[in-house]
Formats: sequence, structure tokens, C-alpha cells
Amino acid sequence: MSKEQAELSADCPAIIKQMIESGDLAKLGGKALAIYLALKTASDTLTKSHLATQLGLSLAAVQQGLDELEQAGYVRQSYEVA
Repeated sequence: MSKEQAELSADCPAIIKQMIESGDLAKLGGKALAIYLALKTASDTLTKSHLATQLGLSLAAVQQGLDELEQAGYVRQSYEVA
């Protein structure tokens, strides 16, 4: 685990506590939380396909989770032109 990953992992309990206290965790659900934690602890940029494979989710479930996280203000989706 890199130093950056260790720092991000150390932040996870505080982030989860914030999600619980704000009521966001109840609104988001398990899939969105799993996606958020995977993104937060990843050493590289993850694609939706990679997230789906890594977490055992469909692409549609990953997109729904990302949409929920974006609406709650936890992530911003970006799009690249090939």
C-alpha cells in the first residue's frame, strides 16, 4: 500500500462517520458506498467497467451508484474524449 493509499484509507472512517451523521449513508445504500470506498482507496483512476468487475456489479448499477454519489456531492463524474 502506498503512502497516499494509506492516507486515504485513514480518512475512510471519518468520511463514513460524516455520511452517517448527515443521513447520506441511509439514502445512498450499500452499492454507492462500495463504489465510493473503491474510488477513495484506488491507486489509479478506475473506469466504470473496472469498478463493475472489481465490485461484482453491473455497469448499470455502477452508473446508478455514481449518479447517487454525484447528487449527494461526494463525486464529480468526468468524461474524456478519445
